Amino acid sequence: MAEDAATSKKAKDDSSSAEVPRPDRAAVMVSKYAAASAVAGLIPMPLADIAAISAVQMKMVHGLSKLYDVPFSSQSAKSAVASLTGAVAADSIGRVGLGSMIKMIPVVGHVASMLALPGVACIATSTMGQIFIQHFETGGTLLDLNLKVWRPIYQEKVQSAAKAA
Repeated sequence: MAEDAATSKKAKDDSSSAEVPRPDRAAVMVSKYAAASAVAGLIPMPLADIAAISAVQMKMVHGLSKLYDVPFSSQSAKSAVASLTGAVAADSIGRVGLGSMIKMIPVVGHVASMLALPGVACIATSTMGQIFIQHFETGGTLLDLNLKVWRPIYQEKVQSAAKAA
């Protein structure tokens, strides 16, 4: 009897997710990971926050790959993410790095970083997720991300966020 209830619940869960369009499920997933990256930006240790944000972004790409049935390998995901994020101009990287390193200044540094890094991390992760959704929607894989198309979009949004922070 309990087995029938579990099977019925699983069938109900499967049918409800099938009713929600895949891009909508992907958008919800990206929102959750963007929020998680903002939280990771609050980690008080310099550079540990950047590592945590990167881990959240990798997990998001893995989840999106799974949702879109795109073959996933850690190496190709790292390469795609690094290629995309490598597009951010040096001043933005410097600002994000500074946002992490400023935590070394007692009290004031941590407060200043808490105001800047989470917002930039959230926007960077959200933008990255939106790019992968659009790429996967058109049949793309982790191996054929068109950086000429996506880099300027990513760069503009992250730079705007960094300047505002």
